[in-house]
Amino acid sequence: MEQKHSGLGIASFILSCISGFCLVFTILVAGIIEASNLGDSNENTSLLMLVGFSVLAFLFVALIASGLGIAGLIQKDRNKIYAVFGTIFSASAILVTLYILVVGLTSNS
Repeated sequence: MEQKHSGLGIASFILSCISGFCLVFTILVAGIIEASNLGDSNENTSLLMLVGFSVLAFLFVALIASGLGIAGLIQKDRNKIYAVFGTIFSASAILVTLYILVVGLTSNS
């Protein structure tokens, strides 16, 4: 008998893909804004604040996806492939984004 896919795993996979793509896009936008201002960007502009809040929001979505993936891995009698991929993608998105933020903070010092 073939096992059904975990609903939590599917939700984790979808959310991790969405948050990962949105994080990449948002970080690219932040880089373009920084490059267009030649390093003289004013951190209080509403556009940069929107980019910062977007990064935090998508990190939160990735954190939720990670939790759903772990919950999907715990479920019994379910196919766990989507839960595994969702957990890996969301954890990767979180770690890479935090790494980029730390490198960006230390390079401005």
